[in-house]
Amino acid sequence: MKIIESNFYNEALRFIRYGCEMGWHERNAGNISLRLLKEEVDSVSEDFAFEREWVSISYPVPEMANEFIFTTATGSYFIDIQNCAETKFCICQISGDGGSYRVVWGGTKPTSELCGHLMSLGQLRKRSANRAVYHCHPANTVALTYVLPKDDKSFSEALWESETECAFVFSEGVGLVPFFVPGSLDLAIATSEKIQKYNAVIWSFHGVFASGETIGSAFGLAHAIEKAAEIKIKVLSTGLPVLNTISTEEQKKTANTYGYKLNEFKD
Repeated sequence: MKIIESNFYNEALRFIRYGCEMGWHERNAGNISLRLLKEEVDSVSEDFAFEREWVSISYPVPEMANEFIFTTATGSYFIDIQNCAETKFCICQISGDGGSYRVVWGGTKPTSELCGHLMSLGQLRKRSANRAVYHCHPANTVALTYVLPKDDKSFSEALWESETECAFVFSEGVGLVPFFVPGSLDLAIATSEKIQKYNAVIWSFHGVFASGETIGSAFGLAHAIEKAAEIKIKVLSTGLPVLNTISTEEQKKTANTYGYKLNEFKD
């Protein structure tokens, strides 16, 4: 099978298009990565070429040794990613010690966030089946980072009480990190620390970094967060006192109904 015929490739195109329609991918905003399963690698390996040089990773990730990562290429503009899309994605092979990568298909260089993606994917595989990460710039979620207390508890509870499904879509809550330079090692480290507890991390004044078992489920998590943030922003913008909300007990009941336990943050 050719890579451009694969399910993962076409799923990436589909959800990137949805994100663009929602206004989450201005200019070169956003990136995705997917740790490929062995059967996926085997099905498309006829397209691989192994003559490119190995490139050092700024922070070795031994948990990702020998893996193949499908990701966006640096400089890709999601708004036109379907034009010559095979140059705007790439597949990277990670070395046996997790300290370097080489591109075996597609664009010449992976996303500038590759190190952060690998670090988070390495943490995720220790605790879940999540093997996809999706980063976008949804405006309402970013706006909330200006007005809510900058801690996981406050941000999570604000989202939970804004929309009913949040209590089970992300019952563990969301992590929040302060501002870091985009693409920096500091941002990668801070995100990988939060992803040990949460499936989604909010980057202050920047965007959402969501994970899932597939690109679609990672996108869905980001979508749920942004929808709740939009509701919260609209409520705050009225300037009126809040007379009604989803109580903590109602949130717990909703989570329990679907087989989840709402995270009880310690003060």
